[in-house]
This record gives sequence, C-alpha cells and structure tokens, in this order.
Amino acid sequence: MKKIIVLVLTIVLLAGLFVGCGGGGETQPKTSTITVSVFDEGGNALSGVNLTMGDYSGETGNNGKYIFNDVESASYTIRASKDEHEDESEDIVVSAGENKTVSLTLKEVEEEAEELKNYSTEKSYRVTMEGQSSSGETNRIIIEHDNYGNLQHLTIYDKDEKEFEMYIVDDKAKMLMDDKWMDVPLEQVQAMSTGYLNLLEGMASGAAESYNIAITNPAFSYGVEKIGRETVNGYPAIKYHMFSKITSEEETGTSDIWIINSGPYKGYATRMVITIKSSGEEETMTINITDFGKDMGIQMP
Repeated sequence: MKKIIVLVLTIVLLAGLFVGCGGGGETQPKTSTITVSVFDEGGNALSGVNLTMGDYSGETGNNGKYIFNDVESASYTIRASKDEHEDESEDIVVSAGENKTVSLTLKEVEEEAEELKNYSTEKSYRVTMEGQSSSGETNRIIIEHDNYGNLQHLTIYDKDEKEFEMYIVDDKAKMLMDDKWMDVPLEQVQAMSTGYLNLLEGMASGAAESYNIAITNPAFSYGVEKIGRETVNGYPAIKYHMFSKITSEEETGTSDIWIINSGPYKGYATRMVITIKSSGEEETMTINITDFGKDMGIQMP
C-alpha cells in the first residue's frame, strides 16, 4: 500500500514539473489580432474603406482603422478598396497568438472617361433585351452569340409568348415557323440578327460617347454621375447615371450603365437601363450582357 502511495505522489510531482516547464500551465492563444490602418496620400485616416482578408471582411471607421479578431494562423492577402481610389493590397503571414499591425495608403484616382469595348471583338456572350411600357406591354429578345457570330441563337418573346426563333450554324440557318423548323437562306436571318447586335453596340457606344462628352464638357446637355461599385451579373462593375439637363414636358430620358471594371472582361458594359418619358408615356429598355467567353452549346435543331 505504501509503495502505491509513493508511486502516485511521484506521478503527481512529475506532472507538476512538466506543467512548470510549459509555462506554469498557461496555454498560448491560437488566434491572432490584425489591426489595419488606411490613409490617403496626405496621411489622413480614410473611413469607409472595404477590407478583405481571405474569408474575413470589414470596413474602416472614422479613425481609418479596422481590427480583424480571432484570425487563424495562415498566409493572407489584405485588399483595400474605396470609390474614387486605387485598390491596394499587402501579403502577410499570421502566426498563432500574434498581434500584427498593417498600414495601407490609397491613392485617389482622377475621374476619366470609360473606354467601352466593342462586343464584336468578343468570342461569345449572351444578350437579353427587355422592353416595358407604362401600359404594361412587354417584349424580350435573347441573343446567344458564339464563335464570333458563326453560331447564333435568336429568340423573341411578346408577353412571355414565343413569337420567333432561329439558329445560325456556320453557313446554314433554320427558322421556327408554325411549330416546324424550316431551312432558310442564311442571308435572310443573318440580316435580322446583325440588326439586333448593331442596336446593342450602338446603344453601348452612344452611352460611352455621351459619357465622354459630359465628363469633359460641363455645358453639355447631358450630365453624368458616378454612382459607385456594384456586382452585376456576376461581374465587378461601376455604375454610372446619365440624365438630361434640359427640362422638357415633351420628352425626358435617363440611362444607367454598369461597366465591368476588373478582370478579363474589363471595359464591357454588362447592363444598360434606358428610360424615355414622352407625352405621359414611359418606356424602359433593360439590356443585360452576360456569359462572356462561355460556350453557348449552340446546335442546329
């Protein structure tokens, strides 16, 4: 019995010894704290800066700071963004129990005209044009454009009822007539498809031209406002609002345009909303351009 008591006491003493070697039984914190401070070029604190760090995100306060708490040990890229400023980033490595501080400086960017790309230079994309009048009349046109126009699928709806459908596959074309697919001369339907695509490109280039003139000429009849960053149709974009400076009871118009501002499709308009009011009537055309570079899977029916 005495031997058992001595053995137990020995084990307890050894356990205490090992605990003492480990720092008195205190465990090191597993997570860390990262304090990010953001300044402008003059050294002033910047509030409202969007910060991301892996799955962590936040926004700086009036003091230009944001604290990421309970950060796991890993390598991260801190990204900072704010309207009318250039994005900035910094790579860091976070160790367990670390309190790290990071300082970033954002440069202010000068307002300049957007350069919109012409859709004809892109291999593939999908266009959805939806028109709606104040009387409730609606129509929708969907164009799938692939292989630089050698593959096309055009569908027209009136009040959600399909009115027209056609395919172009290389040098052949088919049109749906009386619920039957009919071979038709390529030139007959190609002109129709080209007309809609030209309408799309014309709207985009017209919006870009109006924007370019309005931003450089305050006396121009149209004004422009930069609304800010938004994610539209899955793309990071900047929204602009254009409006007429001329007050007229006969006709007024506004247009909003979302331009992709980063990534491989930077410079393409991904959405346009054009509203025209005339003689008490209002018509709105909404155009969404999506699926850039994707395989449309267009096959002849």
